[in-house]
Amino acid sequence: MKNLIEAFAAINKIAALIIITFSIAALPIVSFAQYPNEENDTQVRISKDVSLPDYIGVPHDVSIMCHDFFRYLVAGKAELAFDKILTNSPIGNKKEQNAKRVATFNKAVEVYGAAKSHELSSVEQVSESLLKIRFITLHEQFPLRWFFTFYKSPVRGWIVINMTFDDDIEYLFSKN
Repeated sequence: MKNLIEAFAAINKIAALIIITFSIAALPIVSFAQYPNEENDTQVRISKDVSLPDYIGVPHDVSIMCHDFFRYLVAGKAELAFDKILTNSPIGNKKEQNAKRVATFNKAVEVYGAAKSHELSSVEQVSESLLKIRFITLHEQFPLRWFFTFYKSPVRGWIVINMTFDDDIEYLFSKN
């Protein structure tokens, strides 16, 4: 009887370890990124946040950059949005062009209304280190289309090497 009780106790310990192991394994693996905050412009956030869209075909780091960019735009912080997404980018150093981008976007907001949200339109990846992503922002009156070209630099990681936006929505559709 003593052996049976010891065997039962050993089985309970193993079962408890298995339950703990599976509980820990079920926890999400998280990474941290900078995220908009009302008090200051950054705070640490878990990137597996439910509000982070799953951009199929887009690397996770690029998804975070794009998602945060559009969150800043929707929050009315265009200058900060452009500054953040162009961090470490060679085009980010061109302050005059960045100021023109912000002014052009602000003018579009005057005409079409504030940006309310965004949607992924398409992704074109030509290699593991180069991709083009198209989005639209949804405004009160009319959408804008956005083009981002991302390059995975061996030194800087994913950076924006080209960025444009306009209101030529018809060009998103096929010619058929």
